[in-house]
Amino acid sequence: MKSEIKEISPTQKEIHLQIDADAIKASYGKISQKYASRASVPGFRKGYAPLDVVRLRFKEEIKSEVLQDVIPDAVSNAIQEHKLHPLTEPHLHLEDHETVKVNGSQPLSLHVHVQVMPELPKPKYDGIEVTRR
Repeated sequence: MKSEIKEISPTQKEIHLQIDADAIKASYGKISQKYASRASVPGFRKGYAPLDVVRLRFKEEIKSEVLQDVIPDAVSNAIQEHKLHPLTEPHLHLEDHETVKVNGSQPLSLHVHVQVMPELPKPKYDGIEVTRR
């Protein structure tokens, strides 16, 4: 996983993420197997349908579940890596969300907007004279 941070404003950061194809492929295989073991496909006994048929029939459901499996971990790891303390939930933006492939043939790119507290400068209190009343 590659991640780089960009400062949009003092209170907003943007993280560009690229999730490796291997992580996506592993999640895709695990979720496809889960669907294949439970799927009821006409012409096959329950749980015995070929994996390719299950992947074709439940394409959108598998895609959605793979994204829900891979993205949150990657986002939380990137936030911890850059030592950010978000104030609100991060806003995710997938690049080419219509044509994203979750079979592990290509990496997944996205960017995340995170609201953070601004850096407050430390006041200079050295040399200030204080009188006690």
